[in-house]
Amino acid sequence: MELEARTQPRVCGDPHTEAKLLCGSAEGAHQLHRIRLGRQGWRAAPPFGKPGHGAHVLIFDADGPLAIRVRGENIGLGPGSLLWLCGRPPPDLSITATRPPVELLCWRFAEEGLPPGLQDLLPSTTAPRSFRSPTAPLGIRNLATGLRNCPVAPVLRDLWGSAKLAELVTLLLPSWPEPASPGAPPGGRHPALLRAVSFMRRHLGEPIGLDAIAAAAGASASHLSRLFSSEFGRGPTHYLRELRMRRAAELLRTGRSNVTETAYSVGYSSLAQFSRAFLAFHGISPGRFLKDGMDRSRKPQNMIKNG
Repeated sequence: MELEARTQPRVCGDPHTEAKLLCGSAEGAHQLHRIRLGRQGWRAAPPFGKPGHGAHVLIFDADGPLAIRVRGENIGLGPGSLLWLCGRPPPDLSITATRPPVELLCWRFAEEGLPPGLQDLLPSTTAPRSFRSPTAPLGIRNLATGLRNCPVAPVLRDLWGSAKLAELVTLLLPSWPEPASPGAPPGGRHPALLRAVSFMRRHLGEPIGLDAIAAAAGASASHLSRLFSSEFGRGPTHYLRELRMRRAAELLRTGRSNVTETAYSVGYSSLAQFSRAFLAFHGISPGRFLKDGMDRSRKPQNMIKNG
């Protein structure tokens, strides 16, 4: 989602409205902007992230009241409040200041911008969802101060930003209201879900199916499927495939495994089947993903060498 002037380009509109990219990039998995709103406001418009995948938007650390319009709904956000939006497709939203000027932080990220362990805990993007906190926790306010004053060199900002994004999401996840599963203990996920996910993660490299997962979870296959659909918005086998694809991306991103080794590591005996699944999930072939990752890993050294 590229930030655009809400009406006319900035040169023809409000000279006091601007956005500064603090970390991330237009083609990357996350973008953090510091936005100063004048009279016109700004609009964040798709595309962002990979086609068919969900995206997340965090709006926080505003020093004045905001009026946000997303998916036809108007949301008011007071100073110091926080709004987390997610959905598939990515949310199309506009932000205006009730009493300009107002400065805020806006972090937009795709799921692949987080470590696999955190990806598994994100709220489902199958349907649009939002979470609003009237007062951001102290840890987030302190983090926001550090984000505005990035202490690292420009060549390291994307890496630094990825770590800070993971820190921010970790602070927020305990506050996200999760849908209750049938029979779940108050404030937590159903024990069968926890056992099932744990079993999946331990056996990603093995050809496990729904029956094996259900047996490990101590539930019938049909009951476990209902639990997964209620909690995550997809069934156990779909969830397992997502875990495998995220793990595959992690292995390829490091460059320590080739495509064939990666396929076997995440439970695929057929390279063609793995390639089709990877392409469907990530929107790019595993071979191309590996090459792009190697190209990106060389870029910082080239930038330093060329001054």
